[in-house]
Amino acid sequence: MKMLKHIAPLASLALVAACSNGGDVDEQAGVTPDQTASSAPADTATEPTETTAPTTTPGSDAASPLASGTWQVVDTRLTRPGGVQAIGDAELEAARSLQLVVSDDDVRWQGDAIGTTLKAYSFGDNCSSPERVTESEGRFALRCSDGQFFGPSSADEPTFATQSDGTVTVNWYDGITLILRQR
Repeated sequence: MKMLKHIAPLASLALVAACSNGGDVDEQAGVTPDQTASSAPADTATEPTETTAPTTTPGSDAASPLASGTWQVVDTRLTRPGGVQAIGDAELEAARSLQLVVSDDDVRWQGDAIGTTLKAYSFGDNCSSPERVTESEGRFALRCSDGQFFGPSSADEPTFATQSDGTVTVNWYDGITLILRQR
């Protein structure tokens, strides 16, 4: 019994440390794509904050690899698996048919599932005259002409992350992570 007295506080401390992950995009990318939606908690978006980070347009060379063109969703997964989740298996599957269309004038999602299965998940959002707000380690957000960020981004919590294999990871609303590859 004395041993249990010492183990319980350590287990609690370990649980707190595990649950306090800051949501680093690179760590989230290690989640296996075969996890079911019922095993992940709901995700919440953060409010945009002011920043003085450098900006560029997405189609410019400085914004590479999110260059102009069509980016196909090649994989989807839950952003924070391990509890109750708003995204189900049907939504994960439907999101694999989406594309992100990028130009200097506009960034938008396209795909049939936007009007059906994914209607409630803000994939209909559009970003006019996007500017890339650069963060360290390949992470960035897109600020639109109206001053709002595209997706659940803020300057401090970017939605996008470039990966060494040329893909871009996007953490979207309600705890869905999408992996994009340019077509």
